[in-house]
Amino acid sequence: FRRVLFRSDMRVGTFSAALALPDGAGSVKMLRQLRGGLALPREVPVVTRRIVPGEVIDASDVRMVSVDSRHVPPNAVLDADQLVGLEPRWPIAPLVAVSRAQVKSALAVERGSGVRATFRRGGIELVTQLVAVDAGSIGQTITLRNPTSNKLVRGRVVDSGAVVLE
Repeated sequence: FRRVLFRSDMRVGTFSAALALPDGAGSVKMLRQLRGGLALPREVPVVTRRIVPGEVIDASDVRMVSVDSRHVPPNAVLDADQLVGLEPRWPIAPLVAVSRAQVKSALAVERGSGVRATFRRGGIELVTQLVAVDAGSIGQTITLRNPTSNKLVRGRVVDSGAVVLE
């Protein structure tokens, strides 16, 4: 009787199959061997319009679609929530899977802009205006300058134009 050996790698979308005929002496004779690609549908988030650098991707710009797995880059963003709030490094075409290399965290603080800085310690909260020496996204630590004394401090970006001093 004939044997069919089948292997697939879903991560890269390939398969191989071999048709073998046992010769009775414990070995097998390969009759045919096939290799190919698997085209499976995959749900991925896409943008619904062209998004250019400087724009932030909003939830209304994203929808999930089913695409051929061969058209999904290996480092694609696979969750719509992970795409919202990011900014493209270069223009993103609509209805195409987005790779992680295409997007970056959107800046919440621009270099040279005024920033609302909050300092909290022991039940006391102080709020002041500082100037951003660095640009930063939410969660990043940046350097800020006190415009009165020119002293530098570090703070973590918590919102657009807002930091918490460390």
